[in-house]
Amino acid sequence: MLHIDLLTLFAVLGIAQALFFAIFILAKNHKQLFNKVLALLLLVTSIRIAKNIVVHIREIDPDFSMPYRLWRMLVNIGLTHQFAIGPLFFLYFLFRIQNQNRFPKQYLLHFIPFATLLALSFVIEWNFWKNGGLWVSYIHILIYYLFSLHLYRNAKELSTKTQSWLRNLLLLAGIMMLAYSPALFKYMGYINGALIYTIGIYFATSILLGNPIILNRKKEKYESSALRPRDSNELKAKLEAHIAMNKPYLDPDLTLTSLAKQLDTSPNYLSQVINEQFGKNFSDFINAYRIETVKEMLTNTDYHALKIASLAFDSGFNSLATFNALFKKQVGMTPSAYRKQISGLKNA
Repeated sequence: MLHIDLLTLFAVLGIAQALFFAIFILAKNHKQLFNKVLALLLLVTSIRIAKNIVVHIREIDPDFSMPYRLWRMLVNIGLTHQFAIGPLFFLYFLFRIQNQNRFPKQYLLHFIPFATLLALSFVIEWNFWKNGGLWVSYIHILIYYLFSLHLYRNAKELSTKTQSWLRNLLLLAGIMMLAYSPALFKYMGYINGALIYTIGIYFATSILLGNPIILNRKKEKYESSALRPRDSNELKAKLEAHIAMNKPYLDPDLTLTSLAKQLDTSPNYLSQVINEQFGKNFSDFINAYRIETVKEMLTNTDYHALKIASLAFDSGFNSLATFNALFKKQVGMTPSAYRKQISGLKNA
C-alpha cells in the first residue's frame, strides 16, 4: 500500500488546485488568449512539480515500486517540461500586457527544444541531465524570465491591479527559480520546492479570484484602463480635428491601429475614446463619416454623372454590399432612392 506523509499530501493538493484553477480560467474566459496561455502554464508547471513528488515518494516509501524504464521516462517528461515553462511565462506577459489575441505561428519556434526532448523522453538517460541538461534548462527559464521582466518594466498602460498581479507573479516565479536552481536544490530537497509551489498557487488563486478583472477585461470594459478623463477629452478633440483636416476615413485600408499611429496614441486608448465619447465601435464610427461623404456627393451636381458604386469606393468603402446595407441603415433608404429624392427636391 502506498504511504504518503502530510507534506507530500499537501504538495499533491497544490497540484490538484493548479489543475482545477487552469480549468476554471478556461471556463471563465476561454476567448482571451492570455488566459489560455496562463492555463497551459499552470498545467506544464504542475507536470514539472509532479515529477518531484514521484521521486520523493519513491524515497520515503520503500514499498513503492515502478519499472525502471517507466520511472525514468516519467522523470524525463517532468524535467523536459522546464523547456516549456519559460516560453509560456514570457508569452503570458506578452499577450497580457499587449492585450494581444492572436497567436502568430512563428511563436511555436520557442517550443522546439521542449517538443524535441519530449519526443526523446523514453530514451534519455540521467547522464544527459546530470552533465549539463539541468543547467541548460534553468538558464533557459532564466532567459525568458528576464524577457518577461523587461516587458513588465516597459509597460505603460497597465492598471494598478494588473501591475500588482504581474509583479506578484514575477516574485513567485523568482522564488520558484531559486528553490529549483541546481545551486540550491540540494538544500531544498524534492518536496520543499513542491510545497513552495503549492503555497504560491493558493496565493495566486486568491489574487485572481479577488480581482476578476485580471482574468476578464470584458466584465468591466474599461475598469483596467489608465486613461484619465482629461486625457480622454483631449484625445477626442485631437481625433475630431484629425478627421476634419485629413479625412483618414477615405483610406479603405484604415484600421484602428493605423489611425492610432496617426494620432500618436495606443489602439486601446483610441478604442476607448470612440466607445465612450461617441457611443460607437471603430467600424461604425469610421463608416458614419464615409456615409456622410457619399451623401454630400449625391447632393452635389458635380458628381451626378458618376455611378453610386464609384462614389462609395471613393469614400473609403471596399465592399459595395457593405456600403448599401450601412447606407440604408443610417439614412433609411437606398442610395439610389436618396439620389432620386434629392434630385426631385432640386427640380421642384
